[in-house]
Amino acid sequence: MKVNLFVTIMLFCFSTTSFAEGLWTHWCDPKSAWFSEKISSGIQTASLDTETLLKVDELTIQCHYEVNLGISTYETAKCKKALDLVGYN
Repeated sequence: MKVNLFVTIMLFCFSTTSFAEGLWTHWCDPKSAWFSEKISSGIQTASLDTETLLKVDELTIQCHYEVNLGISTYETAKCKKALDLVGYN
């Protein structure tokens, strides 16, 4: 049972885009680091309610997903909306 679970997890990990793109290179992208830093600092300095924090989290996930697919840069509508919600101009 443990072997089956381990094999399933390993197959899932090796089939994700993180390995397809070269072992997590998209996390080292300077734009990704800039975006994540701006979102984090905005959340720390702004006084946001729980609903807004959940919306920012959802938009951030969608933004990273779009960028990882190669759809656009961090200037997509979802990325801009997430930055606007945390108060980054």
